[in-house]
Order: sequence, then C-alpha cells, then structure tokens
Amino acid sequence: MDLYEAEAEEIIWLADGICVSEQKARRDKAAKSGKERTTTDLAMMQSKDGSYQTLIAGKGVEKVSYYRAAVAKEYGGHAARLPVVAISDGARSLKNETKKLFGKEVRHILDWYHLEAKIYQLMTQIATGQEMKREVSEILIEALWKGETAKAISHLQQIKAKNLVKQKELIGYLEKNQDYIIDYERRKQAKKIIGSGRMEKQNDVIVAHRQKRKGMSWSKNGSLSLALVTAHFNQRTNYLQ
Repeated sequence: MDLYEAEAEEIIWLADGICVSEQKARRDKAAKSGKERTTTDLAMMQSKDGSYQTLIAGKGVEKVSYYRAAVAKEYGGHAARLPVVAISDGARSLKNETKKLFGKEVRHILDWYHLEAKIYQLMTQIATGQEMKREVSEILIEALWKGETAKAISHLQQIKAKNLVKQKELIGYLEKNQDYIIDYERRKQAKKIIGSGRMEKQNDVIVAHRQKRKGMSWSKNGSLSLALVTAHFNQRTNYLQ
C-alpha cells in the first residue's frame, strides 16, 4: 500500500476513547477520594460508499469481535484483503487493538494533530523561556511534518532543558511512535487523511457534549448506555447493545 499515492485504494479506520468523570462509589465522607475517569471507546470505519460508520460495543460485547462482524458485514468476502489505514493517537492499546482486528499488515498513522499538540504541550515544560519554546517547537514541527523523526529526536537531545524528565518523556514518545510517524506533507499533497479530526468530532457529539457538563459524573454503565442512546439518533451510526 502506498500512503502517498493519490489513486491508491485504502480504507480508513479511526479509533479513540473519551474519558468522563466517574461517579463516586458512595456520596458521603467515606467515598473514594481523588478524580476517577471512565472511558467510552468508539471507532469509525469508512464504508464502501466513502461515508463513515461509528461503532460502539455495548456492555458485555467483546469489542474486537464486534468490530470484525461490522467489517465483514460491510465488505463481505473482501474483508480479509482490505488495504486498511488506521489513524489514532499514540495509545498502545489502540495500536494493538487494530493489529488484532486487521492483522500485522495494517498501516497505522499517528494522528498529526495529536503529535503537534504533544510537541507544544511538553515544550512548554521543557523550554527555559517563550523564545526557546517557539524556536525549538518550530524546528521539531517542521522535521516531523516531513517524517524526519530521527532529526527531531537528535535536536531534542542537544537542547538544554528546564525539565529533564519532560525532555526524556518527549524523546521517548517520538522513539516509541517512530514507525507511525509518516511524511505528512506528502500525504497531505495527495489529498489523503492525516488526522482523526472526524473521530474527535464524533466523540464530542456522542459523549462529551452531553456527559462533560459541569458537576456531572457517571458510572461506566451509565456513560456507555447514554452514548449508545445518543449514537442511535446519530445518522450512519452502527451500535450494538
């Protein structure tokens, strides 16, 4: 599969999880302390007609098996030969899940917008001042936009950081995701997807807009159930209770 060929056939797979505040076990002084989160997992599959289906596995439903059934339903006997391009953030669980679903031949891309945000987020803590943050961030972004991960890592290793722990964290993040960082510039020029913005929007529509309001907290079952109900009314959404 050629990630940079405009005419090359590919099926896009997007996956993500969205966290909301978890309901405390007890509403009294003996309740567990600290902030807890519950996560609802969603995926989006590009259909044969180019549109996208949102997939949510309900309570007690094995997620990968459900995804496999949805892929088989859409693509039938061609499912095993699909040229799949998966795009997600850097979570290892999402990469492993995609490989389990489609096999080791799946091409996985680290979402550009998560990558860019990660650079700016950690450089705020690494840089000794605003000028350094701006200059180093620009160098890193320019290198990564062209898929030059080794160049970005080398530059990071040479700077004098305010926070060595965060410097090592960013270097480790780039090393861990090196195989998933592509030449985003070339792929963009081919008018192909480089980010999971569509997935982020669906997260907002199905979960965040209703469940992340001030003062709200949810049980895992409650959060998932409401996401399923919301998804039911969302056009082109495939759900399973």
